[in-house]
Amino acid sequence: MTTPRNFGSHGAANVQPGVPRPERRAGVHRLLTVVFSAAALLLAIVAVGLSWLSYARSGEALNRAATAVPAQTSAAPTPTAPEVTDPPVPPDETDEPTADPPGADPSIDVPTEYKPAYTGQSLELSIGCNSSIPVDLDEPRVRGAGPDLVYSLACGSNVGTIALDSDAQASEVTSSSIPPDECADRIRTSPLSPEGSAVRQGRVYCVMTSPGPAAESAKMAVVKINAITGDGSVVLRVTAWDIPK
Repeated sequence: MTTPRNFGSHGAANVQPGVPRPERRAGVHRLLTVVFSAAALLLAIVAVGLSWLSYARSGEALNRAATAVPAQTSAAPTPTAPEVTDPPVPPDETDEPTADPPGADPSIDVPTEYKPAYTGQSLELSIGCNSSIPVDLDEPRVRGAGPDLVYSLACGSNVGTIALDSDAQASEVTSSSIPPDECADRIRTSPLSPEGSAVRQGRVYCVMTSPGPAAESAKMAVVKINAITGDGSVVLRVTAWDIPK
């Protein structure tokens, strides 16, 4: 019978149950480190992915907003001012001139087309003292049936006067070359005095006649005192235009 060996203190190591070995603890630590590192890396990847997704969505939202603003702007109608039109003018309110009634005197305020009647007619007026002589400028004729001017001479004077007769109108002007329309303006703005005017050689008068029995229409005449003789006789030089009715 053999006797069991008795290992002394220098023999095999005594193993205590339930106590992990040092090598096993080191392996567990390394495994946990790897697991935590992998988890941290995974979390970092997930965070980067979420950040990228959020950035992409925000960029898409900005693009949608940028494209929506011009669309809304272009869709808004541009206000325009209403077109203003002149109201129609009734036919009875037009500015067409109305014709003068038959037999009415022509108006010198309305532009008129004058037609030459005669040019450079010479009329000699010879009278004694304290007498007068009428002149019809429509024909023209001295002592005519429808006088427009009257020449008078007082005794003891060599200077006579010339005055209007009937419904004639006149004005003293400065030139015998004045056109008939300017004559009309002068008669309107500066008519001859009812007392008449002293006769002086070279004086010029515009006269709008009143048509007599032999005249078809009134005339605008330019009368110049062409000469005065020593006995008081006067020579007139007259040019006239017809005034249409």
